[in-house]
Amino acid sequence: MDWNSLLKPETKPGAAGAQPSVSLELLGGFRASLRGESIALPNRKDQALLAYLALDPTRVHAREQLATLLWEHYDDASARHSLRQALTDLRKACIDETMIVATRHAVTVQPAAFDTDVGRFLRLSTASDQASLEQAIKLYRGNLLEGSEIGSSGFEEWLSDERRRLREIAGSTLARLAQLYRGANQHRRAIDCCRRLLQVDPYNEAALRMSMELLVSAGRGLEALFTYQEFSGLLQRELDVDPEPATKELYLKIAEGRLVKGTHAGADGTSGLSLVDAFRSLDGFVMWDQADRLLLCNDKFREIFAPAADLLKPGVVWEDIMEVCIAKGRFPEALANPDEYLRRRVKRRRLGTAEAPDTLLDDGRCYRLTHRRTESGALIVIFTDATDRKQRERALERSHARLQAVLSASPLPIEEIDTDGRITFCNSAFLHLLGYEANEIVGHRQAELMLGPWGEVARREAAEAAERAPVIAAQYLNKTGRMISARVHWHAVHDDSGAISGFIGFIEADRR
Repeated sequence: MDWNSLLKPETKPGAAGAQPSVSLELLGGFRASLRGESIALPNRKDQALLAYLALDPTRVHAREQLATLLWEHYDDASARHSLRQALTDLRKACIDETMIVATRHAVTVQPAAFDTDVGRFLRLSTASDQASLEQAIKLYRGNLLEGSEIGSSGFEEWLSDERRRLREIAGSTLARLAQLYRGANQHRRAIDCCRRLLQVDPYNEAALRMSMELLVSAGRGLEALFTYQEFSGLLQRELDVDPEPATKELYLKIAEGRLVKGTHAGADGTSGLSLVDAFRSLDGFVMWDQADRLLLCNDKFREIFAPAADLLKPGVVWEDIMEVCIAKGRFPEALANPDEYLRRRVKRRRLGTAEAPDTLLDDGRCYRLTHRRTESGALIVIFTDATDRKQRERALERSHARLQAVLSASPLPIEEIDTDGRITFCNSAFLHLLGYEANEIVGHRQAELMLGPWGEVARREAAEAAERAPVIAAQYLNKTGRMISARVHWHAVHDDSGAISGFIGFIEADRR
């Protein structure tokens, strides 16, 4: 979401008719300017000192406290000397005594001299109107003093506490802004707001649930499920815990179609269909988590794995479901060696093959499986019914086998060549005619066995006259080098698209 497009110019605080002299941008890093001109402070401790003073402008800081806070590893004298040097560096950067007042015992700042993005963020975040909250979120560009750690435990502890406090305020502001967007039916903005809230507070389950509900309202139910999976994976990896029961219940409602988009589109034009309707349109759909536990599936998947119907519940492990189906004979390929079949399936699954071999069922159906891993590690498997295609393939295989048998048994020498002139098949009569073994011929070029070009005339005539078989006079060389004259009846072979893929030649040899 482009937050800049939502926000109006801000009015900087300060005395009436006066502008602060020093402007500090501390959220997401450190940047300082003096009356509009950038100030270079390359020393991180100089930056830390200036930020620490400006963020608490009404406080009087004892010198000893500042020296210990920033230079805790130094002895007292060296720490005080380093503080004096840091104040000198600030003076050199034109931050003079009208802005920072340093006495022998204390250091303080003139509040009117400083303007910080943190101060503006805190003021705007307390507002209740949408425009102010948008301006506040624009200011929150990241953690306080991002990348400005200085290795002093006292300062790091203070910085950690301040960062946590500001993150919580940013999260609360984003949540209120998301609710305002939601109430105005601005679903896309509300979704983007929730997404940013989860970046600020990654474990915020209330924000996750709002995001999931908004995604469903916008017709993006599958994205809601993926969002849950990413969140669940984060909790498992970082905290070793599961999402809250309310979050799990919302997930199941979406997955089972009990939470669907309303009857009207949002004001931002979002629309969509029930996620379950999309699932039902697939031949089979299932999603597994990183540990191979069932997350959701459609009715057609349940029918495919009907022998394990009692196990098809969220949280059940894939291998347990497979073992039951194998034991009940669901997969004919597993009958000979169930353990080996399961081992192969497990190995293939771990390799993450995008498309698995066809899976046959005991009722004659066949499914092709396509796998896809999400960024969160969840595995989506889509089943495509390939029964008709498999039956056609088997019919073609049987037809081809019969043809091969007929050709092999023919007393007439027969050879098949591809469009490059390589021999792809020959029968025993052809081998006997030339005195070769099959492995000495198949795969070799026709030109090695025939005098002159084999195919230009045959190719041309076969392509131009599909209704007749061109007869070409040819001369073959047998294995001993003897020339055999023959007449070859060439027939073109066509692929599924109708293009010529090869030629079959029936040979009438002159045996004189």
